[in-house]
Amino acid sequence: MLDAGTTSLTELIEVRELLEVPLAGLAARNATRDMAAMLWLVIDEAEAGSDDEAIQRQTDVRFHRVIAEASANRVAGAISAWSAEVLQPRLKDAIAPAIVEAVAREQHREIARAIEASKPALAELAMRAHLRYLTDLLETVGTPAPAPLRPTLDPRSRPT
Repeated sequence: MLDAGTTSLTELIEVRELLEVPLAGLAARNATRDMAAMLWLVIDEAEAGSDDEAIQRQTDVRFHRVIAEASANRVAGAISAWSAEVLQPRLKDAIAPAIVEAVAREQHREIARAIEASKPALAELAMRAHLRYLTDLLETVGTPAPAPLRPTLDPRSRPT
């Protein structure tokens, strides 16, 4: 859809928000101590490799996958894994000139703290803020708009 120009990264982040915000809440309800520890391990790896873009990309994907796994919802986890493989590399490419990885890592810490403390509402709030940051970055760098939507029905043919 991105290649065909029928959607945009912004629209895909909107869908990601619909999925990942509640996933963060589920993770806060369902995460084991081991899962919470895994989030911190990934954050520590990102911090240790702060000068390496490849490490930042890998740890970002792993962080979001651990949240999906911690949510204990396999369907949402599969969709999140698809998003990590398809969306995140394109998103990272687009926002690379503007992202401050230290800010993203701090947002990941906020999410991890809320999940570790079993605070679903706080985890959702932190995830929403993180995804808003990505949307703001897209607006900063400017991304192409999708092709306009074509109505599937002729508006004149609507029942009255």
